[in-house]
Amino acid sequence: MVSIRNAMALALHTLQRREDISNLQWTSIKNGQNFIVQKKTGSLVKIAITSYLQEVLSKCRDDVVSPYIIHQPSKANKARRGRKLSANSLTKGFFRARQDCGY
Repeated sequence: MVSIRNAMALALHTLQRREDISNLQWTSIKNGQNFIVQKKTGSLVKIAITSYLQEVLSKCRDDVVSPYIIHQPSKANKARRGRKLSANSLTKGFFRARQDCGY
């Protein structure tokens, strides 16, 4: 699933928790930085948008209109399309990806 691949890339590059990756919104990107309020601590974190991160964010844009960077794809049913992927969905997707790699 492309959304899981993008979520993994964002998690690795930004070092954020699954809940924070799930909650990322396009409106949190301002002036070349991604502003994240961490769910667990309430801390505000500013992450510079590097060329690699910009590339990952570009891959997250698709034909589904959604405020969330990581969201349900166009293959999802209409009721779920564009909604954010839950933290549990990310956990299950990460687990499947690890299994597919043999880890």
